[in-house]
Formats: sequence, C-alpha cells, structure tokens
Amino acid sequence: MRDAFREEFGQFASPAAAFPAFYAQDLIVFGLENDIVEAVRLGEKVMSENGYVLPLNLQKALKEYLVVNAEKYQRAVKKTGPIDNSTLYRKVKQGSDAGAAGIMSADDPYWQRMLDENSRRTQHWRVPSHLAWDHKPDGLVGEVLDMKKMRDNLAKMHKYL
Repeated sequence: MRDAFREEFGQFASPAAAFPAFYAQDLIVFGLENDIVEAVRLGEKVMSENGYVLPLNLQKALKEYLVVNAEKYQRAVKKTGPIDNSTLYRKVKQGSDAGAAGIMSADDPYWQRMLDENSRRTQHWRVPSHLAWDHKPDGLVGEVLDMKKMRDNLAKMHKYL
C-alpha cells in the first residue's frame, strides 16, 4: 500500500503529506461550520503530521468551538486516538497579540497571583487535578449499575421495614 502511495503521489511517503495546508484548514472549517467533530480531528491530524501551524483566526475559532462541544470532541478523541498537537497551536505572531491564542496571559495579575500562591510543591493540592473530569463517585460499579436508583429503592424498602 505504501509503495502504491509513493508511486501515485511521488515524493510523498503518506497520503496526508500530499495535501497542502489549505485543504487541511478547509477540512477544519468544514467541520466547524457543519458541526462534524471527526472532520475537525482529521484536519488537525493532517496539519500536525505535516508540521503546519494553524493560523491565529482558525485557532481562535477552533477553541471557541471546543468550549461548546467539548463532550463530542472527547468522544471523537476516544474513537480516533491521540494527535500530537504541540506544534499545531504554537503562537503565529510575535507582535502585540502574540498571547491572544493562549488560555492565560503571563501579564495578567490574576494568573501571576495564582501562580505565586500555588507554585510550591506543598500547595499543589489546591490546584485542580487534570483527572478531575474523569472522577466517578461510585467507581467502576457506578459505570455498570445505576447506584442512585439502587439507593432510592433501598431507602424505600427501609421505610416499609
């Protein structure tokens, strides 16, 4: 299969490398406009495999989309697997709006105060865990059984005993 792609696309080793950044960006925009998360993920994958950087306006639009559709994006991540986005979202401009693409700005006094107060190792318990969204109060049993319904039924049974 790889030899067929090399023969078809010439110097490109993978089919993703044959597409310029424009087509990958167009795929991301199509996914954003039509609410198709898989198209967004595919566009990100093509961009990251080829070492492209998303333009600043597309980075902002994608982050705004992900704020609203985070749950669908997480389901798509489980289906499609991880993508190396480290170079995809790096800063494009070095001017006055260089920090606009990030979530936090180092010049913001709120973040400076928060980092000063919580930067010591003994204060790390105050910072939310990156696994907090994955917390299940009833553990693995809560994934299989509806524990709330069982507790309600048990309370009704104790009422009659």
